[in-house]
Amino acid sequence: MRSTSEALEGNRVKLTVEIDEEELRGAVDRDDSPAPEGGRRSRFRPGKVPRRLLEVRLGAEAIRAEVIRHALPDYYAQAVEEADIDTIAGSGDRHHIG
Repeated sequence: MRSTSEALEGNRVKLTVEIDEEELRGAVDRDDSPAPEGGRRSRFRPGKVPRRLLEVRLGAEAIRAEVIRHALPDYYAQAVEEADIDTIAGSGDRHHIG
């Protein structure tokens, strides 16, 4: 993952996060998030459903979108920490997202 931050007017920050295809593929392989729209994926335990079965039932793009949605908070938190961005309120000389 790579991230960059850019200070904007009004004490705001633009945060750009890039995730390598390989890293995203790894997230897809180890995903144990709920099925899209909260439905059950199958009789398998979370994280134990054969990937091929998921691709047949849901489609590769649906799986990818769900993994991104599920992983986004972690990528965001990592990028905020790396950029030393204060997301709560402007304190000191750190930026905040508002």
